[in-house]
Amino acid sequence: MDACVASGAPGGLEELSVAAAGAGRLDAVWQGHLGEGGPTRGRLQDWIKNGRATVDGQVCRKPGQRLRGGERLTLSPDAPVVGIRPESGELAVIFADAHLVVLDKPAGLTVHPAPGRTDGTLVHLLAHHFPDLADLGGLRPGIVHRLDKDTSGILVVARTEAARLSLTESFAERRVKKTYLALVHGVPDPGQGMVTLPIGRDPVSKVKMAVVRKGGRPAVSRYRTVWADPRGRAALVEVDIETGRTHQIRVHMAALGHPLLGDAVYGPAQAATFRREAGAAGRLCRRQMLHAWRLSFPHPQTETPMSFERRPPPDFWRMPLLLARRTQRVGVVGAPGSGKSTLMGFLEAAGCPVFSADAAVAALYAPGGRRWIF
Repeated sequence: MDACVASGAPGGLEELSVAAAGAGRLDAVWQGHLGEGGPTRGRLQDWIKNGRATVDGQVCRKPGQRLRGGERLTLSPDAPVVGIRPESGELAVIFADAHLVVLDKPAGLTVHPAPGRTDGTLVHLLAHHFPDLADLGGLRPGIVHRLDKDTSGILVVARTEAARLSLTESFAERRVKKTYLALVHGVPDPGQGMVTLPIGRDPVSKVKMAVVRKGGRPAVSRYRTVWADPRGRAALVEVDIETGRTHQIRVHMAALGHPLLGDAVYGPAQAATFRREAGAAGRLCRRQMLHAWRLSFPHPQTETPMSFERRPPPDFWRMPLLLARRTQRVGVVGAPGSGKSTLMGFLEAAGCPVFSADAAVAALYAPGGRRWIF
């Protein structure tokens, strides 16, 4: 479709007008245009059945109406959408200039408004810290890519329309390099590889994505295992994605048999078992363990290469520490007078728990000890 034209009261959205770029069902064409953050297919179908859609000026009440491409389409939502209202709160800004903002999104924060989420998003915080974003309009001002609610890490936001168009073009031309860190169940074998499985909407559950052989969009992920739990329960992998499909890393790693730790959508059985059996690590794992670690792209105005890196939050980097925790016992042996007791004294002074067989025997045979002989 070509650019969307919205009409209605300021801050509200009463009508969408676009031109269909290709063939397809009317409801599917609208869903593809409005994207993941837009209304569900069911909501779109209700609007169409209620006479809120037109095709070339004629009301169409059939969600399955086939389009040839090129028709002029309009759609009127059943209620105006409330505009973005700035909200105060902390925002971890890494870099900012007149054209863009690079920030570190915390886990648990939704990027932009969507059905069921009309406030408390990253966009609302951005509107408070960078009021000029309001000039871009819409419910996703400046957003050129997104991270899932429970994914942490680096995100870039455009501050001008020119920057938005330039960054969008860079993403489309794959001039943006995105590297993620993911903690997964099990240890991948081989330890590195490329996944090229196509991704589309799950045919059973519409809220999920899946590897689909028919109708899926190309998706490419490259992974490298950089750490493995000694007991084989989990691994840390570094993932570069050449495409930006919805839930791409989560879907691809699950397809390899290694869903992300804490991912109750794409690895529900493994997530439940891990929380139940992994002790402190299981109690800490309350989200999918995915972090946008590195982001590189050309500056939208100057084309200067820019690269940013952000370490994962505490819940992420503590996980390998907890999984690798093991009790180590070191025995110190030697001839009498070789310095064993001196070394033990140093270790004990450093806070290490120690046990001295010589001291234990001496205590047993000391006056009053259990082996004291009168």
